[in-house]
Amino acid sequence: MPKSSLAAMSLAALLSSCSPFSSGPSEGEVEQTFGIQVHDNQCVVADGKPGYMCTFITDGNNWTITRRLIKTEGGWKGVDGN
Repeated sequence: MPKSSLAAMSLAALLSSCSPFSSGPSEGEVEQTFGIQVHDNQCVVADGKPGYMCTFITDGNNWTITRRLIKTEGGWKGVDGN
């Protein structure tokens, strides 16, 4: 494979891992992290901080919650104080 193709593929992989359009944790991962059932989970890359800002609606009482989550070796973790 030519070096230019390899470099282009490496750059594309790097950019996709940092893309603001990355989805972050799934609805199931948010549920597992916080121990509650949720729906309408939407995550975006946190601005100026590691991880993702996720907004979701809790099942049952329909509270809208926004929390920051970071990826750890043990899975996703909620960050206090966002």
